[in-house]
Amino acid sequence: MKNKCLHISANQYPPLPNSHHTANIWQELAKAFDEYHIVGRSTNNRASYTIEGKLHLHLLPSLSKRQFVFMALSFFLPFYIRKIKPTHVVAQCPILGGLMAVLCKNLYKYKVFVELHGEHYFKPRSTSFRSKIFFIFLRRLVMYSFKRADKIRCLSEDMKDVVISVYGKSFEDKLVVVPNRVDLKTFKFRKTDYAIHEKVNIVTVGRFTPLKNHLGLIRDLFSTGIDFRLTIIGSGDLKSAYFQIFEELGNAENLVVYENISHRELSRILPHCDLYIHYSLSEGVPRALLEAMACGLPVITTNVGYLKGVVISGENGFVIEKPYRRGLKCILNKLLSSEDLRRQIGNNARRHIEDNYEWDHVFTRYRNEILGMELL
Repeated sequence: MKNKCLHISANQYPPLPNSHHTANIWQELAKAFDEYHIVGRSTNNRASYTIEGKLHLHLLPSLSKRQFVFMALSFFLPFYIRKIKPTHVVAQCPILGGLMAVLCKNLYKYKVFVELHGEHYFKPRSTSFRSKIFFIFLRRLVMYSFKRADKIRCLSEDMKDVVISVYGKSFEDKLVVVPNRVDLKTFKFRKTDYAIHEKVNIVTVGRFTPLKNHLGLIRDLFSTGIDFRLTIIGSGDLKSAYFQIFEELGNAENLVVYENISHRELSRILPHCDLYIHYSLSEGVPRALLEAMACGLPVITTNVGYLKGVVISGENGFVIEKPYRRGLKCILNKLLSSEDLRRQIGNNARRHIEDNYEWDHVFTRYRNEILGMELL
């Protein structure tokens, strides 16, 4: 019998062949299988089916930019499951695709590996009544998925502890830690010059959405009084808002925005920056932060997500608590006053990534965890 994996994602992708970062992840996971099928959403409203080597990419119409429409699209999954006859299923979300995967598993005799990639599984997004009610509903769906899944992937030991505290110790034996990884062959360029020349060159990476809090970062950077240049890398709808606030508070010539760049391009930009700041309001374990650390950048991050053991404050980066503006100013003053500290933090960050998040090592662990689920 062929080993076939079905990978379910609510994200949007272009057809194969394609060299985007996620396609490289699929190629790595496909090494363990005869066929590796992915069901996701297209970047337009057209369905398509393309093949590249072991990869089979089945794209459904996107319908909307919002991922939650995949709840409706999930009703197409039994058709794909019946057609593909997978031995293993990887669901990137316990609800969006994950629910249908666990519902069908006993009928079609496969094992299910569900993944967690954010904070929204563990607490309401806000203190509003509506948000709290939605979280109660969400938690029930996640519980159902967890009970029927064979393994549950966490991105860090910190996340694993939170799963146990929110959903109970009964799932502890199913929990496996497979962290995000960094391709050190791509992120091979390291920062060597830690001197700051004229303006402080600050960089941040993330989608142009409110949760990434780029607007908050811009406001708080201006409040510190430092002379800085900010580079924002990502994609989304808030680009014009970033330039507008720069015009209001300072000079838009000190803002640089890159959209939809490749990881190879990113790896060349990062080492030429002085500091990386991750100012997000909600996260899992952000890969962009790991990639900045791999380039030897001193990093500052808000205390969101599951960064315990990833960023060790004062050793390989700095974690700031609320109110973020005060913490940001304090750490910036510390870093900007010492080139030796910047070099020490940057070198420790690179070493930490090499020891714990190296691409090949993590993917071997990832494949072994998926294959380690005994078939029915």
